[in-house]
Amino acid sequence: MLSYLAGFEEVFGPFRLFQYITFRAMMAGLTALLVGYCIAPWIIKKLAGVKQPVRTSNEVGEELAGKHNGKENTPTMGGIIIILAIVISSLMWVKPFQEIGYVQHVCIGESRSFDLSSVNSYCPDCGKKAVYDSDNDGLADAWEHLNHGTLAHSGEKKISESETCMDAYLASRKTKMVINAYVLTALIVFLGLSVVGFLDDYLKVSRKNSKGLPGRYKILGQSLVAMIALGVLLSSELSAENMREIWVPFYRHVVMESAPLWMVGILLFLVLVGSSNAINLTDGLDGLATGCTVSVALAYGVMAYIVGNFVLSDTLLIEQVLGVGELAVICTSLLGACLAFLWYNSAPAEVFMGDTGSLALGGLVGVIAFMVQQPFTLVIVGGIFVMEALSVILQVGNYKLNGKRILKMAPIHHHFELNGWAETKVVIRFWILSLIFAIAGLASLKIR
Repeated sequence: MLSYLAGFEEVFGPFRLFQYITFRAMMAGLTALLVGYCIAPWIIKKLAGVKQPVRTSNEVGEELAGKHNGKENTPTMGGIIIILAIVISSLMWVKPFQEIGYVQHVCIGESRSFDLSSVNSYCPDCGKKAVYDSDNDGLADAWEHLNHGTLAHSGEKKISESETCMDAYLASRKTKMVINAYVLTALIVFLGLSVVGFLDDYLKVSRKNSKGLPGRYKILGQSLVAMIALGVLLSSELSAENMREIWVPFYRHVVMESAPLWMVGILLFLVLVGSSNAINLTDGLDGLATGCTVSVALAYGVMAYIVGNFVLSDTLLIEQVLGVGELAVICTSLLGACLAFLWYNSAPAEVFMGDTGSLALGGLVGVIAFMVQQPFTLVIVGGIFVMEALSVILQVGNYKLNGKRILKMAPIHHHFELNGWAETKVVIRFWILSLIFAIAGLASLKIR
């Protein structure tokens, strides 16, 4: 909400900084970091009696149980720290509404208006790209030419005096404000899956065993959240068309411009469920899931900013998605909150995030990847999470088929523990790999 201070620039000049996503993203990350760091001691104290039962030697073997001996007194549900930090920071720094303009052009000798839901919208008559008259002065200013597209008429003439098509230039101040569906969806998914995770943790603590919410009910909760998210995205004029486009890494053209509704729904479900469960599986060592999420949040924060920026998206041959740039602010909030939590979650951990945090983080990362039109790139950026999930799938599948185990234990981080790696060595090396995967994911935007 602080973004609206930009409207008081005449009162205090520096208020103009609040209009820039880059400034608000940096401040959001710092805010989440400070909020998380400050509230963590109080929340950890309140959670002192909420201890998640540690799996016994009968479940994981004597060797691994011995390595994790002493963790039974560590409180769980620490994901509440991350949730509060992200929500508070996002509400402060995200711009909740997006302006939609109506474009007027004279390419066929008459004026007409059509809805401009994206800066890259095309005129239905001449087929040329639309641009936005950001300062509403009716002129094709040089900086607007640079930042918003190519104009087909002289920048010295007023729009009302031009008789040529101006690439569907915004000729009049016909605009309206709509809620940013991308921001709303991200918060709905984040909070919705945090509730599912909380229920899972609560059942584990109250029953005093490691079996929480049954798998079918967990999937049901994730499915419900995915359906709500899809409904929000497809019901908003800001996002309805863009969310039906299918893009893949290393290919510069859209694979499918208007995918069937059932296909979009299945893709969103797979991304949400896969991402949330993968991070949940990764959360098995002190600081592992939290540290890996930091690099993923950073990568998708950069992607969100690029996809929401006309110049950068055009340079990289990526479809611009109007309004999605605000997700960069949520990504930096996620990054700051994870860093704050990592301060207390690093070995030896003072608190575990539990499913309350891991399911919510995975869902948030997944839905952001979907909304910036890079869901398949998540396989690269979240390489560690993919490794963890695949190790479990292959271990279980091979054991059922052949009666043999591929690894000493799954998820794969426990395999390395049983091979003699210290817990901290496993965690730090996985952090390094996560950073490499994130860089590789960003590189895929250029290698197209």
